[in-house]
Formats: sequence, C-alpha cells, structure tokens
Amino acid sequence: MTVHGLDFKIVGDTRTAAARDQRPGFGEMIDHGLDLAVIGNGRTAALVDPCSRIVWWCYPRFDGDPIFIGDDTTDEPVFAIIPKFGGLGFSVGRVVADANGHFDKPESVRAWLARIANQAQGNQAQGTAS
Repeated sequence: MTVHGLDFKIVGDTRTAAARDQRPGFGEMIDHGLDLAVIGNGRTAALVDPCSRIVWWCYPRFDGDPIFIGDDTTDEPVFAIIPKFGGLGFSVGRVVADANGHFDKPESVRAWLARIANQAQGNQAQGTAS
C-alpha cells in the first residue's frame, strides 16, 4: 500500500520538540482557507500553507491509496467516507468508531511515517515498486 493524501495538521513538522515549542503560536491551527502552495517533483506533491507547514501530502506517488490521519472531531466524518475510496483512516489521541486504527500521540504518527518513508526508499533502491 502506498500513502496518498495525509492530513498533516499535527505531523508535518519534523523539527525537535524544543524548537517547536519555542515558536509563537505553536500548536494553534490557523485556517488559511485555500491560500496554499504546491511543491513537488512530478512524482509526488504537497500543499504548503503560508506558515510553511505541509497540510496535505501525496506520497510516494499520485496514484497511491488514500490514508487519512485525523486528530480532532472535525476529522471524524472522513473516517466513514475514506473506505469508499479504497483508503484507511487513523485517529490520533483517541479511538474513533469508524477509524481503522489509532495512534496514541503525534510522535507515534511521526515514527510510523518515518518507517513508511524508509521502506519506500529501500524499495526504490532495490528497483521494486511500493
């Protein structure tokens, strides 16, 4: 399974916890509406908000299966819809009825994403599809 369309509100920043906690307004989610920029290389892409945070990421390919990771009650409707698109949904911090699973904390999501990225890089190095 490949990852496509992650909800990156809480997992997009990879700096150290100490550095993150010192930023003004860290942890606050600002709704920038559609004020987003696309970054990518023709194979993968991400949407970045004006604060330079990834808010959506298509990895490792555009044609991958959708995986949704949500951390608040506004994300809950997606858990019921995502299976219709062949995808999986995971909640963060608590168990949600329609989610396929959950992560206890954001750090668990970051570790899981790092494992996926490392596995994809290993497959690319071996010349196999992920």
